Amino acid sequence: MANEWPFFAMEGGVMYPQSQNTNSSLEIKYSKTNLAVPVWKGVQLHSLYDPMKEAENLIFTAFEPLRNKKNFLIFGLGFGHHITALLKKLADEGLRASIMVIEPEEEIYRKYLEIAETSTFEVIAGKSVNQLYNDQSFINFLCTKPGIIRHPASFNLHVNYFKELLSHRATNTVAELRAILELPEDSDLQQLLQGFAPDTHLFEIAKHDILEQDFFLIEMLNAISATVKESRS
Repeated sequence: MANEWPFFAMEGGVMYPQSQNTNSSLEIKYSKTNLAVPVWKGVQLHSLYDPMKEAENLIFTAFEPLRNKKNFLIFGLGFGHHITALLKKLADEGLRASIMVIEPEEEIYRKYLEIAETSTFEVIAGKSVNQLYNDQSFINFLCTKPGIIRHPASFNLHVNYFKELLSHRATNTVAELRAILELPEDSDLQQLLQGFAPDTHLFEIAKHDILEQDFFLIEMLNAISATVKESRS
């Protein structure tokens, strides 16, 4: 097998092995701590000095408000150093949680699998936002109301993708949803919908503070209603 890293480049006094695949948007560099760092279209996705320290700082800041969450949805994989830091934080706190990662670029995920020693979390890679909302495992995970952690470099690189994911538009009005689903009067959703006119588009509920706590419930029921509509057509 040919040597995967046939030549080197000097940066910041450190010799980094470089990928020879000039047709790819992905390069691999190595940090001063000898951890692999993906560079996508010229944008490095982790620190070239100390990726784990950078990751630990991210998790230290992001974790506290999400301490009570049982599951975590991560926006951006990179090479998973921030996820390693999250897993370590959970272990140190004596907590257990499921983790799902959304990575827009499938090539990054494929390369990650080549270098990762183990993977204890689920990754959905290379799917459009519409494909995600038709992925049952993704919908099921949203139903658990996970805490969301953004990997800054990945999020900024694909900001439009993740914004679309966060603002995914529902396809039914309040009246349509009530017509499709038989809702008990004392159900959480029924009580939520009572505050809105029948012709209110579900996306309009996003303008109200209540959405923050019920966002995933709305998305889940929107997916259910779409499925019911298809089965009745």
